[in-house]
Amino acid sequence: MSRNPAFGPVSNMEDGVKNIRRWGHVLRTLGSGVDKMVEADQCWIIGRAIIELGDEVEAHWEEAFRAAGGQS
Repeated sequence: MSRNPAFGPVSNMEDGVKNIRRWGHVLRTLGSGVDKMVEADQCWIIGRAIIELGDEVEAHWEEAFRAAGGQS
């Protein structure tokens, strides 16, 4: 493990960053060739999951930025 104080927070971002891309693929798949319309409640729950993921990644980003000597 690195001794850099930003290593832990940046490492914690890995799953979230990868999941953002995965959610993009989910939305692309839903928008390309689905035989029926995507219902509003389905869009809402996907949006909620993406927002929660964004909040998590942002919190890790802020922690890593501070650990690397930045100010927020």
